[in-house]
Order: sequence, then structure tokens, then C-alpha cells
Amino acid sequence: MSVIVKVVLGVLCLVGISEIVWNIILHLIRPKDNDRPVLLIRLKGDAETVEQKLRSADVVTRLLGGSGCDGLVVVDCGMEDEARDVASRYIRPRENIVLCTPNELFDLLKNF
Repeated sequence: MSVIVKVVLGVLCLVGISEIVWNIILHLIRPKDNDRPVLLIRLKGDAETVEQKLRSADVVTRLLGGSGCDGLVVVDCGMEDEARDVASRYIRPRENIVLCTPNELFDLLKNF
């Protein structure tokens, strides 16, 4: 075999092994009961910053979804009007993301 094929196969083996190790670790740290944690983030500022942070948190939630993270709670801590609109449009089609104010947070977490 050529060197390029050996390198590609080696990289693919490393990726596969790291994926197996990642899944084993996530399985070991997953809670055994039905109380699955949620990711809580607070957002403030302009639309660009809010959208970037919201997308990043959503990716983290999806990566941890099978291993223990049940959803995402976004707390509006002073978002601009345009940023609030961007967040609302992003959240609307997603069932696992909830937008609330700091005053609504306690009641939301009690019933989550």
C-alpha cells in the first residue's frame, strides 16, 4: 500500500477509537435516574453576540443530548430588542430550548 493510504487509514482508526472512548466516558458520567440536567445560559447584548452564544450552546446541548443534557434554558439578562427577536426566531422551532427572564427562571426550573 502507498504511504497516503496508510496515513488515511491511521487517521480514520484514531477517529474511530476516540469516538468509542468519548461514548464510553459519556455513558459513565450520565445520571442513572430520570433527573437529567439542563444547560443554563444567560444572554445579554447585541444580536450578533446573542446568536453566536445561542448557537454554541445549542451545539453543546445536542452533543450531550444522549448522555445526560436534556435541554437548554436561555435567560434574558438585558438583550437588545433586535437580539431578543433573533433569539426568539432561533428558539421557536426547537422544543428543547426555552427563553425566559430572570424573574421567570425559578418557576420554569421547578416545572421543567
